[in-house]
Amino acid sequence: MQSRSPTSTGLFSPSANAAILAATIVSALYFGRSVFIPLALAVLLSFVLSPLVVLLRRVRVPRGAAVATVVVLFVAAIGLLGMAMARQVTELANDLPRYESTLREKLKSLRTGVAQSGIVDRATETLKQLGKELDQKPGDTTGRSTGTTSVGDGPQPIPVEIHQPPERPLDTYQRIMAVLLAPLTTTGVVLILVIFILLQREDIRDRVISLVGARDIELTTAALNDAAFRLSRLFLAQTGMNAAYGAVIAIGLWTIGVPSPLLWGIIAALMRFIPYIGGIFSAVFPILLVRRSRHRIDHPDEPPSV
Repeated sequence: MQSRSPTSTGLFSPSANAAILAATIVSALYFGRSVFIPLALAVLLSFVLSPLVVLLRRVRVPRGAAVATVVVLFVAAIGLLGMAMARQVTELANDLPRYESTLREKLKSLRTGVAQSGIVDRATETLKQLGKELDQKPGDTTGRSTGTTSVGDGPQPIPVEIHQPPERPLDTYQRIMAVLLAPLTTTGVVLILVIFILLQREDIRDRVISLVGARDIELTTAALNDAAFRLSRLFLAQTGMNAAYGAVIAIGLWTIGVPSPLLWGIIAALMRFIPYIGGIFSAVFPILLVRRSRHRIDHPDEPPSV
């Protein structure tokens, strides 16, 4: 009897097929990220906002009015948070010179700990030598061999200075708009998709069921409704927990005198969506300011150091 090879049923082995499938999915996600990222954000936001739409629907509010009310309240909340963060960042930028001594002490201690091993000095010296080698012309060895620079009898080169023209206000606005154009476009696409998903929720569900081709439509509809309800409750609870976490952090930082506590509270609430490491990263900069704030509390009569 002729034995069949493991790859006789297909062109590639199962491991190769899995690798090709994974590479195809990763490539599709990479090249289609401008479409998939707004779509994913819109789906997540629709899960968070759909319980509020359902709540308004229970009190006899039309679907269009309920969706418009929820979206407007969400945009207003995001706008207020953005304004609060911008104000806190401005205050922090104005207060940073008062905490310059603390930051210098921490950087100095870090530099001292690293410099004791001699790694920084050796690396700096090596980079200087490489820079000298790169700046030297290929045929110029006179300076290295004699230690002096030879001056020819010909005319000396005239130094040239390049000055940029003064920047116009229109150029500043164009640069700012170029930076903000992509985030604003993504935000607009996300809001449009959220409104569409909230308005056509049942229709999208029915289309998914018909696309899957389920035999028991009633059971599949009940399963999808239950899954959507559980996901909405999960995301809404996560958002509430993160907001409470940020509020506790902001109140605690305000109590001990850390500057811009609202900013750090908002950042902590947002970073908590990142599992495990989000809260740690959000605490780095407030910890740097705690020592200076503690010094101000213990010595309130001492003028701030600049």
